[in-house]
Amino acid sequence: MECLNIASMIQKSPYELKKQPNGQNRSVLKGAAEKAEAIVRITAFPGLVAHRKGGGLLARELLAAEKERDSLYKTNLPPDVQQLRSMSAEPPLHGTEGFRTRVLCKSVVNLQWGQQRLLTKEAGTSRHLDAMRDGGMARYEEDREGFIELFDYFLYVHPDFDRGSG
Repeated sequence: MECLNIASMIQKSPYELKKQPNGQNRSVLKGAAEKAEAIVRITAFPGLVAHRKGGGLLARELLAAEKERDSLYKTNLPPDVQQLRSMSAEPPLHGTEGFRTRVLCKSVVNLQWGQQRLLTKEAGTSRHLDAMRDGGMARYEEDREGFIELFDYFLYVHPDFDRGSG
């Protein structure tokens, strides 16, 4: 990600660098823990990734190097192990399988210091699923206090908005 407001984030950072006895710097939280995380507030532009079928030249080079290494390794193996490996071998790869990716552009985001809500952090985990099963969802509902979802705020600002035509 690329941060639009990086200067502001550094200036308002709740961390300070402290010298350790070993000479290294360590980030130490100076304020309250609820301002401890850099959270994506707005994604101004999503990242773009290109996908292509096949591994390309790099895949062929890597496979050739792997084949050479394996041939050197196989000569040092006992004959019975060589025979078993050749019997269980899969068809050789040619470098045309799979796909390759390239990041064309990182996502551009605006950050803020804060703390993730529990539901965001724990959704789908065993702790969250156990709470759903056992009826212990109160801590997740309380986690939303003081927050409003962006679309809900839009509806608050524009009460005449027709959801059917939007």
